[in-house]
Order: sequence, then C-alpha cells, then structure tokens
Amino acid sequence: MKKYIIFGLMVACCSACSSWLEPAEDNYRTDEIVWSLPSYAEGVLLNGYREMPTNYDWEDAASDDLLHANAGYKYSRMALGQWASNDDQFSYWKKGYKAIYYINLFLENFEKTEYSWISAEQDSLHRQRLRGEAHALRAWWYAELLKRHAGESVSGELLGVPIIDYTISSADDWNLPRNTMQECVAFILEDCQMAIDNLPDRYTDTGETDWDATLGARWKNRFNGLAAKALKARVALLAASPAFNPSNDQTKWAEAAEYAAEVIQADGGISNLSANGLHFWTLDNENDHEIIYRERRREGKGREQDAYPPSLFGNRGYLNPSHNLVSAFGDANGFPLSGDLTYNYNGRDPRLAAYIVYNGNTLRGTPINTTAISSDGLGKVNATLTGYYLKKLLNEQVNLDPQNASNSQHNMCYFRMTEMFLAFAEAANEAYGPDGAEPKTGFTARQAMSAIRTRAGLPQADAYMNSLTGTEDFRTLVRNERRVELCFEGFRFYDLRRWKSQNMFEDITAVDISAIGEVEVISAQERPYEEFMFYGPIPYSETLKMSELDQNKGWM
Repeated sequence: MKKYIIFGLMVACCSACSSWLEPAEDNYRTDEIVWSLPSYAEGVLLNGYREMPTNYDWEDAASDDLLHANAGYKYSRMALGQWASNDDQFSYWKKGYKAIYYINLFLENFEKTEYSWISAEQDSLHRQRLRGEAHALRAWWYAELLKRHAGESVSGELLGVPIIDYTISSADDWNLPRNTMQECVAFILEDCQMAIDNLPDRYTDTGETDWDATLGARWKNRFNGLAAKALKARVALLAASPAFNPSNDQTKWAEAAEYAAEVIQADGGISNLSANGLHFWTLDNENDHEIIYRERRREGKGREQDAYPPSLFGNRGYLNPSHNLVSAFGDANGFPLSGDLTYNYNGRDPRLAAYIVYNGNTLRGTPINTTAISSDGLGKVNATLTGYYLKKLLNEQVNLDPQNASNSQHNMCYFRMTEMFLAFAEAANEAYGPDGAEPKTGFTARQAMSAIRTRAGLPQADAYMNSLTGTEDFRTLVRNERRVELCFEGFRFYDLRRWKSQNMFEDITAVDISAIGEVEVISAQERPYEEFMFYGPIPYSETLKMSELDQNKGWM
C-alpha cells in the first residue's frame, strides 16, 4: 500500500475530548485516504507549485550584464570558472523531477476524488481546471530542465532530458536515457496544448455562478491558459535558436513566431502593449495586460538590501550592473553608442535612467554620487564594484534607514507580454525578415519592435530602426532590445547560450570615476567560460546513478 507525505493545504481538526498528550497520527496517508479527500488530493498537485521560484534568482550574474559581489554566490561561482557537473548550481534537476513525480501521480489519480461542489457543472469545471494546471506545471518544469541541461552529446546528437510521464516506482527501471531535444519539445508543446484546452486565458469573474466558483478571479494565482500559450512560445523559440537548430530550419522559426503571435493576439493585439510595462515590478493592477502570470505579490526589502548603495543604508552591495550592459542602451533617438559616448549619460535611452543608477542618477529621489570621493564610489565598503547600482526591480518605497525602516510590495513575473513581443520579433525576423507578415495574424517583426521602442520613449519616427532592412542587421537590433528590456530578469545567460554568442566570454567592465569626474573603463571580472559551456551539464551524481544518461560534450 502506498503512503504519501502531503505538502498541500491541510485542514487540521481537533476534538474537545482529545488530549494533546495522546499520540498524534503521523503525517503519512494511504492512497485510499489521499484520493478520497479533496484537500489531500489537491495537495498532491500543489507540490507542482511548491518549488517554483518566489523571487528573481539573479541568474544574470552568470552573464555579461551583472556582477554579483558575493563570490560564493552560485552564479558568481559559475562565472568565475567553477561551473562543473559535480557542482550543480542550477539546482533544478532534483526539485524538477520531484515536482514532475507529484504531477504525474495527480494526473493518474485525481478522477477518483469526489468533490463537494453544489452542481455537476461546477464539479466538471473544477476537474477541468485541475487537469489544465497539472499539464501546465509539468510543461513548465520540463521547460526549465531543458533550458539548463539540453545539449549536444559526445556523439553529436542534440539531447534533452528523460521524459517521465508516469508515476515511477522503486520497482521500475530508473536507468533511463535522455530523450532527444525534438522529443522533449514535442512533449512540452503537447502538455501546453492540453493546458490551453482546459484553462481560461485569465481567471476573471463573469457573473455566471458556476464559472466564477471554479474558473473565476479567486484562482488568479494559479497557472492560466495565456501563460501556457506563452510557455509554448518560449520553448519553441529555444528549439529554433542556433544552439538547437544548427541547420537554421525556417519552419522552427515560423512556429515560434506563430505561437508568440497567438499570445499577443489573444490579449489585445500588436497595438496593445501596456504602457506600464517599463515598471511592471510594482504594478498592483492585476488586470494590466503586461502581466501574464506572476507569483503573488510579496512584501519585503531583501532586493533593496542587496542593491541600495551605502548612502541609502544598503548593507551588501551585491548587485552590480556592468558597463557592458550600460553600453547597450543607445541615445535618446534610438541610435547605438560606442566608445566614450557610453559613459556620457546625458541624452540617452530613457530606459537607462529607469533601470540603472549611474553617477548623478537618483534613487529614492536622492542623487547618487559614484565618484572616488563618495562612500557609494567604486570599491568602498558595501558599494558598487562596477560604478553602477541596480534600479530595476526595486521598490523605491522601501526605506532601509534603521530609524524609519519600511518594507513594500514586489512582483515576480513568470511571464509578461513584453517577452512575447520580443520573442515574436526575433522569430518573425528569422522566418520572414523585418517586414514579412506572420501568416495567421499579419504581425511583423518591425511592428513588434516599434511597439517596444515607442513605449520606451524613443521617437515614433525611429530613424535607426527604419534604416535596417536586412534580417542580419535587424537581428542585432532585436537581440539588443531583448537585452535592454529583460535585463536582470534571468534571460540573458540563457539567451547567450542559445544564440552561441561570443558575448558569453567577455570580461565584465566597470567605470572608475575620479574625484574630478575623469572616467576610465576597466575590467572588473573575467569570465572564463569555454565553448562547450553553451550547453549545461547533466549533474554528475545523476550520471553515476544511471549509466544510460549521456553527458553533454565537454563535461565530465
């Protein structure tokens, strides 16, 4: 007889005649009990949510965009040459397959459970939602495993991870080979489609009793159908990228463009990009089009403790944007900059001032001085190591002054619409060029880029973008826009790898500003990656346990 530890929401009951001195029933439940009680059954599914991130993990610290001042931080160690198969800094393999185990268990058994809804229609809709959530969660976990561990084997085959779509037991064969990349992508897309077929795009009340009870706004923190569509687009884009599409198969780019366009069309179309997207991390309007699916809003001050300069009582100085990234922000007219112009902060893309604190820019309404004479200057205690401070993702209502400290609310988005516009622009440009229309929607890559850049405050008559007519030049623009718009959200490291970009090997650069304002660009940290690291390793401990589990080329 199976026994489970239930991690979901439990209802504790006590009796007046029971004594707290009597032995308590342990936390193990037989399968008959689990599937006979709705709260226990749903608790099995909730394990699929349990390990999802609740805050940004600063994976950009492994890229050329961010220097994390704690050399012992997992992504710092990766960036400093300590990335190895026997030190899995990703830490997703075990928790991913643990979540997948519970999801498979739920899918195999949840129809046994008798729910207590007031009508057959509510019972049916409730089961429909649970089925959709389960498939969406399984797709999410496999997508996370794929982007970290998929790669080229020693034999040259592009492999994903083992697909397990059943409840594996101790009696089963655990020595499973990796499925091909193509098989993994197809499996994830199929799960996404199951979720889309069973979930509403967004959980909103309609005034219809049965719907509102089971698929209405009260379920807003669960995986929704629009997020499943966005996941479908994200995975298709990965599969179309150079690292996994060496023959540059145009049908893969077209498929990724189609899926991203479907998300955009489902939520207002190419002209409906939210004006609030530049500051999505403080949005409290749950109906804003920018946010597709997010972690519930949490109150705290941890990000600000890691990022505020000493003058604002920041006590760690961990999060240091690179001058490499600052150089990616063009001028106020949208033209790229180079050389000395990259540390002239006047007349720049408005997103620079919104996302990064440079010398003279404000944080909490206070101008920050990063010159050599300031406590916020390069190399001072708990101060910047690059000449810059993080501004994006912080809530400036947070006060760290010990005499008047306060917390504030933060968002952590799993999917937002800006990512979909950028994914569409990238895929559509590769499939059809800057101005070729995606067949089902008629959207073009240039239209998506125009929406992004116009919202950013660049001129609507975008002379630089309009001068780019070829796929290659437009690709450079799209990739740079993706870097700027999605900075610090955990995309850059994976983008560099899926593009097989040489930027992965660039030193992190900093600006050292003297007391009289003279600026010197210096190297702040080397990034000793090697070419084979475009693909991440399979954890060494797993290859020891399973001889059929091929390692990626170059890793031990």
